[in-house]
Amino acid sequence: MSRDMNSLNLSAPESYMTLAVREALGAPLPPSEGYPDRRYHSGRHIVNEIEELCWRRALETFDLSAETWGVNVQAFSGSLANLYTYTALLEPGDTLFHMDLSHGGHLSHGHQTSKRKVSESAFKFNAVAYHVNLETGIIDYDGLHELAQQHKPKIITVGGSSYSRLIDYETMRKIADDVGALLHCDMAHFCGLVAGRAIPSPFPHCHVVTTTTYKSFCGPKGAIIFYRSWMKDKINSTVFPRYQAARDYSVVLAISVALRQSQSSVYREQQRQVVEASRMLAASLIELGYTIVGGGTDTHMVIIDLRPRKIDAAVAEKALELINIICNQNSIPGDQGGNCSGLRLGTPPMVLRGMPLLAFNKAAVLIHQALEITHKIQAEMVPCQQTSACSRQSRRVRILEQFVAIAQKHSMIEDLKSQVAFIVSAHPPPWHERSS
Repeated sequence: MSRDMNSLNLSAPESYMTLAVREALGAPLPPSEGYPDRRYHSGRHIVNEIEELCWRRALETFDLSAETWGVNVQAFSGSLANLYTYTALLEPGDTLFHMDLSHGGHLSHGHQTSKRKVSESAFKFNAVAYHVNLETGIIDYDGLHELAQQHKPKIITVGGSSYSRLIDYETMRKIADDVGALLHCDMAHFCGLVAGRAIPSPFPHCHVVTTTTYKSFCGPKGAIIFYRSWMKDKINSTVFPRYQAARDYSVVLAISVALRQSQSSVYREQQRQVVEASRMLAASLIELGYTIVGGGTDTHMVIIDLRPRKIDAAVAEKALELINIICNQNSIPGDQGGNCSGLRLGTPPMVLRGMPLLAFNKAAVLIHQALEITHKIQAEMVPCQQTSACSRQSRRVRILEQFVAIAQKHSMIEDLKSQVAFIVSAHPPPWHERSS
């Protein structure tokens, strides 16, 4: 908590729960197996009401009809929600289309390298990756369509963890229909923006939608599967009893509270500001000479391409951490072999802390100054050669240790850290007043 208190938190997958959501997480509710129409223990009428309330609020939040859509709120995480969805709707070996991880996708969508399969969905299904246009950073819809006609996928997944542009759901649905595929959207990272009406909704065009309930949504860690009504038995029986047993219903209650809060005008205004802040941050960085993946952003994320600056992304991440700016290194289109050349920034935490939009211009300047110092320090560092006795990981650790040793002696690092502290002191995390 002290890290968060003193940091300019630009971690893209983070946000804050309200006090009401946090209190709901502490409710003394028993874990329960099954669904409201079929429990394996008696005396569960309260959790039945909570789960049914959560279903209704989930549908209300996204303007969905209960006749057309169903909801499952029992998955423990977004990655599991994706696995359950694929397992329910595919046969082993069926073809699954997903965005390549370095192009903005997610590990759980079937990620694999040239040497090995990584995610469980890659082991179970024939996972085929599609890509963005390397020049524009936008999904190559024509290339995807051609690839789909060749491979005939059963499911096409859109959405991911580091794609900051709007997705053309209408075009994706046309491609899916052309090859007889289901269209699945994983909106885990931008669920809050959809709920807040800050970006277009995937629901009019998708057959199934999965999401986490934290990240930009500002709820507890959990997940929701939205499915077309005809999928009900397949989805629900896959979640329970195939993979999971009892669910912690304090989490389901907290999700219900977060869903209700997401229907408010205050929430929608916050999500609008999140996007506006992200665009302002991107524009400021572009003005300072940085290349932004996709040419900008339409969401809560900004992805910096560090290759033109010849700055190591892991070192850049560490440099920003030293001055208490929190973000993460990220693979970007064109990266190979697990290398990361990008920095992923997100605006939800600081918007929720009340940081004004113009302060994101100052944040861009601080990032720029830290990266300028990083570039100079990199030039001073002794090259760390990889040998047969030195693994890639140990080499990376040695590089970071060398960088930190030099950076901690640099006077500008402490100066930038002080500037960050001054900015964030006026915008403490929302849990601060309650805990102080």
